[in-house]
Amino acid sequence: MKKISLLLLMAVSSLSFAQTHFGVKAGYINSSLKWKSSPDTFWEDFSDFDSKSYFYVGGFAEYFLTHKFALQGELIYTELGGKTAVDLYDFIGNEIIQGGTMELKYKYSQIQVPISAKYYIIDQFSVFRRI
Repeated sequence: MKKISLLLLMAVSSLSFAQTHFGVKAGYINSSLKWKSSPDTFWEDFSDFDSKSYFYVGGFAEYFLTHKFALQGELIYTELGGKTAVDLYDFIGNEIIQGGTMELKYKYSQIQVPISAKYYIIDQFSVFRRI
């Protein structure tokens, strides 16, 4: 019974510091991709993509466990991608003929849900680590 009372007292005391802050965040992201074309190749066959610029938008909720420590969860909509050029080849008889160049553009829309642990050094300044 004493253990349960002690745990209950600790939970209530931690909730007395608990506050939740909500907010909106938006920003800029410069996306670049590296792509391995086949997992079965013996050589490093990566395609390098030129970087693309996108914006992201979302919201966050920060939950204070103590006055110095908080957890922050975010919900962010963003796009990632890039573009590259691929040379096209064809076999005609015994020869390999270059058929031109094709430009590929990749764009991935996604929702990210990062969670961070934050430690406040002073009231308005914190350091965080993504979990």
